[in-house]
Amino acid sequence: MSQQQRVKIELSHVSHFFEKDGAPFQVLHDISEQILENEFISIVGPSGCGKSTLLYIVAGFIAPTEGRVLHNSVEVQGPSAQRGVVFQTDAVFPWLTVYKNIEFGLELKRIPKSERDSIVRRFISLVELDGSENLYPKQLSGGMKKRVDVARTFALDPDVLLLDESFGSLDAQTKENLQLELLKLWERDKKTALFVTHDIEEAIFLADRVFVMKRGPGEFTHKAVVPFPRPRSRELKMTAEFQALRHELSAELARA
Repeated sequence: MSQQQRVKIELSHVSHFFEKDGAPFQVLHDISEQILENEFISIVGPSGCGKSTLLYIVAGFIAPTEGRVLHNSVEVQGPSAQRGVVFQTDAVFPWLTVYKNIEFGLELKRIPKSERDSIVRRFISLVELDGSENLYPKQLSGGMKKRVDVARTFALDPDVLLLDESFGSLDAQTKENLQLELLKLWERDKKTALFVTHDIEEAIFLADRVFVMKRGPGEFTHKAVVPFPRPRSRELKMTAEFQALRHELSAELARA
């Protein structure tokens, strides 16, 4: 991390409560953190610790009960196209083709047709969906649909990427391939990214830093800098250094 990087997302004393059985139930407790421009952060933690809730608060889908979130020093008041979200479940429109799914948000932004076409075709190529432009989601595998999700989000050129267990439902090989696709896109644009996952190996492979969150209520208990240079290849996962960091974070997660 360079000292010249500016703060992109700031969490300031964020706490959140849901109602459970008629009483307030605390999900997040007093989280303060700074995420820097162009930084890729992974968050890992046990199920129910509040990882996704925190991501949705950053996205603006949920207002925190206490504290605030700043994006470029401006308080988040609701959803914004500047914070692109890739969900765990498929968010493709079943009635639109691959091309039209990726084009959809660009049309809403009133981008001229010729420019839209250039953007869509570039991202179709980047996520290796060439030849599938005219297919509908029912004709796609789960991995292909996730590529459409990722391409559509990147095509809108958001300032921040928020990914919620985005590859969690995929088989191991497809998941690894999509990790590499995501890194290829990220290396190209170097956007600030916040990635929620339960997979420690995935968290390390993608991120500059990994935050471990505990449950009851959720807060960060450990933060690890990922020292491996970029670009990264799948062979990195086999190295002793990678496995040592994986072991360290596994131990921290077991205590969470």
